[in-house]
Amino acid sequence: MRNKLRLLADQRFAKTRSSNATEAQGFVFDTARTLMRRSDLFEPAHPKDKERYGDTPFGRDMLLGKKMIEAGVTFVKVNSYGWDTHGDNFNGHASLMPRFDQAFASLVTDLYESGMLAHVLVIAMSEFGRTPRINGHVGRDHWPEAWSIAMTGRGIRRGAVIGKTNNLGTFVDSDEHDIGAFFHTWFHALGIDSKHEEYVNDGQPLPIAHDDMAPIRELLE
Repeated sequence: MRNKLRLLADQRFAKTRSSNATEAQGFVFDTARTLMRRSDLFEPAHPKDKERYGDTPFGRDMLLGKKMIEAGVTFVKVNSYGWDTHGDNFNGHASLMPRFDQAFASLVTDLYESGMLAHVLVIAMSEFGRTPRINGHVGRDHWPEAWSIAMTGRGIRRGAVIGKTNNLGTFVDSDEHDIGAFFHTWFHALGIDSKHEEYVNDGQPLPIAHDDMAPIRELLE
């Protein structure tokens, strides 16, 4: 009954608004209803799966992400928090790294063994890197000059290591790749035309990836 009332309100709202605004709003409600029909995805995990992924917030989120992929969700993002180690970096990472490694390795292993890795692109990345030098608080600060991204799955050449830093780890000592190049790479790996343009705001062209860049060919199969 409440959804029928919402639909009536949406129809009235749509009479004086653009279709873009009303379609986006309707999509949010439709997605929520679809998720409600799959409440089984949120049931407690099997003890063996929980042990493999790790009984931590990140491990549980990665396991839920895997279940959503298996259910047909086309884009899943899992966040990992606590990496802003401006102080006490080494003790922080001694706790963070095993949790990430365990859950990430379990996800990739499960996707590989089920055959889904051939159709799923897996990306592990952050906002930026950390300073190569340790600060006065035994921490590492923000460093946007060089950092790593790990990828596997559909369209990605396995075992490839692209790029390197100088001996101090301060700057890239090879061809630099901006995030725009990675978007081209990801779209290409997924079979999407990375030169495609969407049109917004009454016809303004909006490229889905930076139009001055291109895929990183060494990363692609």
